[in-house]
Amino acid sequence: MAKVDYQEIRVYEARASVDWAGQLPFNRGKQRTTLEKTISNTNSRELTLIHQAKKEEDVPEVRMSKIFHLKNKKWVHAGYQCLECNKVFNDEEVRENHRYVCKRTSTRMKEMDE
Repeated sequence: MAKVDYQEIRVYEARASVDWAGQLPFNRGKQRTTLEKTISNTNSRELTLIHQAKKEEDVPEVRMSKIFHLKNKKWVHAGYQCLECNKVFNDEEVRENHRYVCKRTSTRMKEMDE
């Protein structure tokens, strides 16, 4: 069984308690939810990390879940969430290459090397 430290539990609890559907204050005229803003930020950060990462063959796939949200009374596909590190994104390049920069996967690979 993998060890979990206190900080990871706090991050998980913080993300679980976020109201993803709430409108953002100070959004400069754009109508974006917390989820849309988080996805946008994560996409740009992850793309930067992916372009800098070493892409090794033996990195295992990470589990992903699809995220849907209610928009104009219809369920719309909003993106993906990594079930290992709980990051949310909607860019296809990030989805395909996230396993190279996923925090939990990287930690697991280091433990296996030791």
